[in-house]
Amino acid sequence: MKQWPVLRITLPTAPEEEAWEIFCAQATAMLGVLGIEGPTSPAKGSGRNPEAVLYFPDDTDPKTLHDVVRAMAERSGIPRIELAQVELLPEQDWGAGWRQYFRRTHVSERIYVAPPWEADLPPDAPKGAFLVAIEPGQAFGTGTHPTTRLCLALLETQVRPSSGTVLFDMGAGSGILSIAAVKLGADAALGLEKDPICRENFMLNAQMNKVAGKVHLIEGSVPREALESALLLGVRPPDLVVCNMLVTEFEPQLPELHRIPAPMILSGFLTSEKETIRDLVRTNGYYVTMERDLEEWSAFVLAREPQPKDR
Repeated sequence: MKQWPVLRITLPTAPEEEAWEIFCAQATAMLGVLGIEGPTSPAKGSGRNPEAVLYFPDDTDPKTLHDVVRAMAERSGIPRIELAQVELLPEQDWGAGWRQYFRRTHVSERIYVAPPWEADLPPDAPKGAFLVAIEPGQAFGTGTHPTTRLCLALLETQVRPSSGTVLFDMGAGSGILSIAAVKLGADAALGLEKDPICRENFMLNAQMNKVAGKVHLIEGSVPREALESALLLGVRPPDLVVCNMLVTEFEPQLPELHRIPAPMILSGFLTSEKETIRDLVRTNGYYVTMERDLEEWSAFVLAREPQPKDR
């Protein structure tokens, strides 16, 4: 059974909202934090300090967490934190815990995301709006994280009804981007996901949204192999790529993604990293045609610069 490192933080007082948001964004981007609860303000007269809990991937080395988290907190403007011993939390039904927080959300101009128990458009929804129902599970992608919302908003600019678009969804997670693309009008979507635990959640979400025949999931991490498998499924080569992953995950994939002759929506990096990512994608044969920011996060639409043999 997997065990997930958990680190508890105690703060002398509840931090300023901006400092806490910066800390959470940096922790997610640089440490691969899976989730952060808190910090919660203590009840009046309880005598307890605010606390927060950080959940890390199962392959994180617990020995490295204390110094890194403390330094990151200080850079964010949260001094004098106290760190408890890292705990190892056994695998559990993470989705059950999400249910109390996951509500219908208007994530972009036309797209709403909601859990199955709240899967109706509100009366004031704009014309042409639609809803993507997502069962909260262990797969990333409930539509609440800024990077997912950025990708959804940019998908609206790139996918048109009856356009014949085929999407390649790198790091598909729950399937939210693949499903939204088909509902926007794409012919098909192919998801690539290395975590096998995502498959059940991906397929369940596809079925709930009545797009199961148009979205496909390949387990793995190599785009070339996924596209070869897609041909066997009768899915033609993609003409749009979306990649919503942390920098440390998408950077090694950029040379191979450039082999796909299609524009790409890229997110998973902080606004403070934009110029670094702009240089990185240019080095890998892309240039930025559109960009958007949300909270501390950013996303690009990239065009593929032709290689000499393509000219």
